[in-house]
Amino acid sequence: MRLRGKLSLILCLLSLATVGSTVLVLYLSEKRHLVKQLEEQQWSSLNKFGRVAAESIIDDNEILRMAYIKTLMESSGPQVITYAVLLDKDRRILMHSDFHYGDYSSKRTLPRETLLTLAAQTETPLKQRAVSQGRSLSVFSIPVKADKNRFGTVVIA
Repeated sequence: MRLRGKLSLILCLLSLATVGSTVLVLYLSEKRHLVKQLEEQQWSSLNKFGRVAAESIIDDNEILRMAYIKTLMESSGPQVITYAVLLDKDRRILMHSDFHYGDYSSKRTLPRETLLTLAAQTETPLKQRAVSQGRSLSVFSIPVKADKNRFGTVVIA
């Protein structure tokens, strides 16, 4: 192979490596940006759900809870919110996003799921990681408070 051929080959490989590394950096930064944006949407949805939950618990308005969870699940994309749960202060399920599959509004007791138990015990916003059906989830929770009284916990994933 002549010097000109070797030089052309080296320049092609160098160009390929530069383009490849640029594409990789752009891909990773975009992925990080999308994950951050998704988390911000989930925190925003969680805070709105918390405000509605406080009002619905104070007024004991189950219809408001059902309507809001249905709207929340329909308005968010399938990748934004997988499920939403409202627990009362005694850790009973007041509402679940799967309410149309069964009657979760009859204040059933909390399942022995450690994520929900930890979320119900904390006094501050909490982010946890979980794996469900082979998919990694971010589980967010906040206490539902009004006039410094805790009424329950809102959890979304």
